[in-house]
Amino acid sequence: MNQERFKAEILPIRERLFHIARKILVEEQEAEDAVQEVLLKLWHMRDSLGGYDSPAAFATTVTKNHCLDR
Repeated sequence: MNQERFKAEILPIRERLFHIARKILVEEQEAEDAVQEVLLKLWHMRDSLGGYDSPAAFATTVTKNHCLDR
């Protein structure tokens, strides 16, 4: 996945990821930090994101799991 596709598919769902993180973590700042960490993680693995049918669904799952691990 190149930079343009990442911007088009992953960054627009940032708010949805934040809402998921906020429901799990409760505190706004902690949720924002979690989303930033997830976006960075997704950016580092962007080359393999193209292999998923829905990168947005994968990002949602990664966010949920990351927040539960915290």
